[in-house]
Amino acid sequence: MSDLNRRQSEIVNAALEIIATSGVQELTMKNVGRRLDMTDAALYRHFSGKQDILLAITDLFEVSSTRLLERITASPATGLTQVKMFFLDRCREFAANRGLALVMFSDELFRSDKKVSNRFFEIMSRHRDLLLNAVIQAQQNGEINRTPPPDHLFMIVMGALRLLVTRWRSSKFSFDLDAEGSRLWLSLEDLLKEKKNETTDH
Repeated sequence: MSDLNRRQSEIVNAALEIIATSGVQELTMKNVGRRLDMTDAALYRHFSGKQDILLAITDLFEVSSTRLLERITASPATGLTQVKMFFLDRCREFAANRGLALVMFSDELFRSDKKVSNRFFEIMSRHRDLLLNAVIQAQQNGEINRTPPPDHLFMIVMGALRLLVTRWRSSKFSFDLDAEGSRLWLSLEDLLKEKKNETTDH
């Protein structure tokens, strides 16, 4: 479900608010209906259940992320800059929408709901393909280390993002994710960059 009507958007936003304040486990149709002062019958006219709402949330994540990736990869920016733009934008997006971050990085949710899990990994696979091209371009241009396989470098970057968001969630959002993401990127960039051979005169 990629195109939501006004009422569906209100329901999805209410669901994200519940997740952000109380966690994914508190997302129920009854709690959504209570928050919007909607009857069960009215709510079920728009979504068949909790899973349907979660799928709508993953669709919204896909649309925003894919548009960003397409815009970045179509830009004249170098491969390394493209990866940086995506990394920092995701930090900003999750900082602005805690509910989305809780859904996208919920291991418990993905273990318990196979359909949502499969949908999420389909999205991640497409994102991986687009970002991997930027990593390959950066290697070819000599911006980053040519030795490791591109998919390993991709995993290092995205793994760092995931660990940062997980720490942010575990700390109950106690630090500035956007600012910490910017600092983390500087360290990642230093690790990724091609190191020039240094010669020492004796």
